[in-house]
Amino acid sequence: MDEKSLYDTCDIIRVVAEKGDEKGGASLSRLLFSGFMAGAYIAFGFFLSIVAAASFSSWAPQAHYSLYRILLGLFFPLGLFAVVVGGAELWTGNIQFTGTASLLGRMGKRKTLYNWIASYTGNFAGAFFLAFLATAGGGIITSNKLLVEVVTQGALGKASGGTFSLFWLGVGCNWLVNLAIWLYMKGKESGGRLFLLWFPVFAFVTMGFEHSIANMWIFSAAALLPGEGLTWGMAFQNLVPVTVGNAFGGFFFVSFYHWFVCTGKSGWKKMAAFLWVTLLFVLILGMIPLVVLKLFPSFSAHSFAFPLVYLVYGGIMAFTIYRTMKPREKEDQDEQ
Repeated sequence: MDEKSLYDTCDIIRVVAEKGDEKGGASLSRLLFSGFMAGAYIAFGFFLSIVAAASFSSWAPQAHYSLYRILLGLFFPLGLFAVVVGGAELWTGNIQFTGTASLLGRMGKRKTLYNWIASYTGNFAGAFFLAFLATAGGGIITSNKLLVEVVTQGALGKASGGTFSLFWLGVGCNWLVNLAIWLYMKGKESGGRLFLLWFPVFAFVTMGFEHSIANMWIFSAAALLPGEGLTWGMAFQNLVPVTVGNAFGGFFFVSFYHWFVCTGKSGWKKMAAFLWVTLLFVLILGMIPLVVLKLFPSFSAHSFAFPLVYLVYGGIMAFTIYRTMKPREKEDQDEQ
């Protein structure tokens, strides 16, 4: 059977895998800086959507649930537009690129883990910086009581979610985000490709799924608002299960699915490798910081100390893995 006859996936996954291989070999400074830009782009989109929709939130006199959700979804895709068209390293999107490269044997576990840690750390830096610009820096949020209420209550609501439900909300989110990227890759002309990119992102935001990088911004903004009660420990109780869900949703329902319908060889072995990388990644950037935050509540409550330490920690971990990576040829032989 002609491999292009089943949903026309094989050509696209080769392109995605090639980009994933490039991402795995990028320098640490490049990944961190482009990760910073991606985190900032997503934050811009989230901030814009909140400003546009705030008057219809449940904390406004003219509350309208459906209109509020629709307006959030309408403007949020600005961030992914900037990432995909402008170029930046968004961890939730890298799930598809590095995952596909791994499935095709072009990228090993070590390179995947390196890319994930570096891009996620950079995303956190960009999201936090945009939160600073909107609060303590530029004062756009702090000067508007409604925006303070929307950001604070939105962050507290996300932080109070249950681990089980947050995981599945993360799955649904990154399924749609990576579907958006996949459809963009298959598009033929600029206008149509942007519409294909926009619609799934609009859908995930309007329906209320959870995006780990976007959540970094709203948690950072809420933590920087004086006396509003959100701690970093509360934030990471959301970020850990949402991050796991994002990883699973983007990989299994987009990367793994399209690879499977194209070739589908040794699927269980490939899934086990992905689960191992995910476990290490979440342990390093999620569970260990969460345990530290639980053990030191005063550290958790500090607006600036934890983010700075977390960014240094993430950079050191990424650097350590980068320095210990084997040459590409040797790694490919070990992983196949």
